[in-house]
Amino acid sequence: YKSSKTKNILSIHLDRSGSSEGLLCRRKKVNISAKSTATNTVNSGANEAKLAPGQVGLDASRPDSMAADIAKIYNLLQKMSDEHDKKLDEIRATMASTEGKISELTRRLSNVESRLDFLEDTDKKLDDLENRSQRNNLRINGFPEGCEGRDPTAFLTKVLPEVLGVEFSDGLEIEWAHRSAAQPRPDGKPPRPFIVCFLRHTDKEKIRNAARDKGKVTWKDYHIMFFLDYSKLLCRQSWADVLSTAVCWLM
Repeated sequence: YKSSKTKNILSIHLDRSGSSEGLLCRRKKVNISAKSTATNTVNSGANEAKLAPGQVGLDASRPDSMAADIAKIYNLLQKMSDEHDKKLDEIRATMASTEGKISELTRRLSNVESRLDFLEDTDKKLDDLENRSQRNNLRINGFPEGCEGRDPTAFLTKVLPEVLGVEFSDGLEIEWAHRSAAQPRPDGKPPRPFIVCFLRHTDKEKIRNAARDKGKVTWKDYHIMFFLDYSKLLCRQSWADVLSTAVCWLM
């Protein structure tokens, strides 16, 4: 009985001792693992400490390279700024020159306009003088080419009183007469009109009134027509007035 009890006590003691040894082994493994982790952490911190401040993972030469790049960029920007300033100066100079030319052109245009106004006034005065100088003139259409011979003044002095049936107490006096300044027209075309200047305004008005009273004036079966000898400008204005009046009537 004592021997069996002694065996049991020994077995329990062995079991306890084995458990203690296992626990010690496990504790040793945990301590070793903790030491390994701490060692790795210290090593990584040391490696990071060797790198450049604020540049994790870059070599020690990187700050110099960045400074060089910044200097290049600054120089490039400075060059571009200088070029832009130069172009702006050229543009300002061109604008100043253009403004000067525009001012000169404006001054010249003002002078031209004033001269144009003067010329228009002069043209109106000349037109008025032309019409006044032609107040004794008549345009006579319808006489065939060559019927006057070599002396149109003598021809009209004789023919006009006959075709109009009027008499002149002092005789009809024509200062000059000629065909309009144009080439002779071929047969079948309207003949050139006579331009006749009467010596007296009363004779011109007498012939004009007689032609209007008679209505249709003929000479050897040719229809003769009498018109006032106006200037070209006044004729254009008269035709414009006639056309505008006709358009108003048609509307």
